[in-house]
Amino acid sequence: MLLKNKNITVVGLGKTGIGLINYLHKEGANIFVSVAKPLSELTEPLASLKHIPIKLEADVHTDFIYEGKDLVVISPGVDISAPLFKKAASAVEVISEVELAYRRLHGKLIAVTGTKGKSTTTSLIYEIVKSAGIPAFIGGNIGNPLINEVDKVKPEGYLISEVSSFQLEAVKNFRPHIAVVTNITEDHLDRHKSMEKYTKLKSRIFQNQTKEDFLILNYDDEITKGLAASAKSDIYYFSKNTKPERGAFVKDGAICTVDSRGFVSEIIRTEKIKLKGAHNIENLLAACCMIPILNIKKETAVKAIENFKPLSHRLEFVRQVNGVKFYDDSKGTNPACVMSALRSFTEPVILIAGGRPKETDFSYMAKLITEKVKYFVAIGEAKDLLIEEVLKYKKIPVYKTDDFEEAVLRARDMANAGDVVLLSPACTSFDMFKNAEERGNKFKEIINKL
Repeated sequence: MLLKNKNITVVGLGKTGIGLINYLHKEGANIFVSVAKPLSELTEPLASLKHIPIKLEADVHTDFIYEGKDLVVISPGVDISAPLFKKAASAVEVISEVELAYRRLHGKLIAVTGTKGKSTTTSLIYEIVKSAGIPAFIGGNIGNPLINEVDKVKPEGYLISEVSSFQLEAVKNFRPHIAVVTNITEDHLDRHKSMEKYTKLKSRIFQNQTKEDFLILNYDDEITKGLAASAKSDIYYFSKNTKPERGAFVKDGAICTVDSRGFVSEIIRTEKIKLKGAHNIENLLAACCMIPILNIKKETAVKAIENFKPLSHRLEFVRQVNGVKFYDDSKGTNPACVMSALRSFTEPVILIAGGRPKETDFSYMAKLITEKVKYFVAIGEAKDLLIEEVLKYKKIPVYKTDDFEEAVLRARDMANAGDVVLLSPACTSFDMFKNAEERGNKFKEIINKL
């Protein structure tokens, strides 16, 4: 895909937009940038781009997005179904950043999507592949735009990417050699409107695959398992409960793999894994499917798994104070994540949850809260809705506030030695913070001052 002297619009000026602009400038494109934010909020990103000649519109998206342009590349936060972008798509090609990155990639792509577990699975795969001496690079929705890594990947190398449903909205040729779907549960329905549409978007990760490619699916998740019916690729399953024909499974307390010949290998005992929670066993199973697919030596994979530590803000242990353990699960932005986190503990839990809701049904999570939580602190825009749902099942002690530090300190005051204080919000952070990372960092800052 030639970019030199092409007139290209970049929509958005976050990490993805900045990565795109730097890449397109290097390739000799003429760059137009469209941002919905006011100019007053763009000082920092524009300062980082002062060496690059760009044309900019701020505070509004206009027809200049597509008029006289050869290509429009959008950031994940941009809703391609908005009227202006539908209009643009009828005049010029509109694609996502991950699509552009794929078109410029010389190596092979491993892509991971799903509702929860994407980042941990992506990181585990990266460590396992790298352990085998295979040139490996990581990017995507994990926090580093894919376009930043493209030029580093040689034909023999792998680019390993976490891909969100937002990024999959505007893919066309995107074809991972190995695609992974960790699970599909209700999420982002404020944008996607229905589970059917959300599931179809997730399935785009393998829509262009052929029989030469591989698709890894969660056998224990009915929606994810059902995706196999529309796949053309070679399918590997992972399961905690069932031995698949090919893939990874748990047997007698050990993670095992089964290759295309039906040969079973025990990889690692579950008690040796540093990751907490049953959901992380699933993430590891998905990652271990790489071992038979890429013919990776067991010894190198085991070393990578044993050295792997939990990612920041994903059920991350912060510290213990007066016998109370504090965990940061700020990336737990939907009920399924919170339920997985709660099931990871046998100790009494003081839960901090809330934020901006994604029009999600909280009823199942609320029921589990009444079973696992001894004290519930609800925060942000969702606080009243969350408390209302919880109290439908059982009257447990609750507290609500819009002050985040007050919420953390209240949780601390309600905890006794042997308890766990867990931040797992089930909501986005946008009512109080820029993102989930900022929320988690604030939580850790408060805890580390105790």
